[in-house]
Amino acid sequence: MPGSIPQIGLDPAGPQPEIEVIFGQAQLGSYRCFLWDQNAANPQEIRHGNNIDSIADKFPIAQLAAASLPHCFLSWELLMQAPDPSPGQLYHVTVIVRQAGNVVSGGVLQDSGPFQSNTKSVVLFARFI
Repeated sequence: MPGSIPQIGLDPAGPQPEIEVIFGQAQLGSYRCFLWDQNAANPQEIRHGNNIDSIADKFPIAQLAAASLPHCFLSWELLMQAPDPSPGQLYHVTVIVRQAGNVVSGGVLQDSGPFQSNTKSVVLFARFI
């Protein structure tokens, strides 16, 4: 596995962690979140959604206890669209992992920059430790 994969620290004795997806810069966004086993195989979709409906983009990580998550991987497929097609548009996405309401170590993942066209796709990976 590449050494550049962000590491997310959890308290294995703590409560079930949750994820929040936030799209910034007034962009339209959709996402799919997956949990992968310790071998980075067997993906299981945790949740999918978007930021234009009335459903909160904050959700628990499957139905697994925190103790079963160390060394498992998370991934997010994020797709953003600029509501204004003019040049110079920026995108920003933040994924936050919390446990007991608190952001965990390494639990803030972000990506941002200029759109090269009207849409931008981002894939983020992280590993629980």
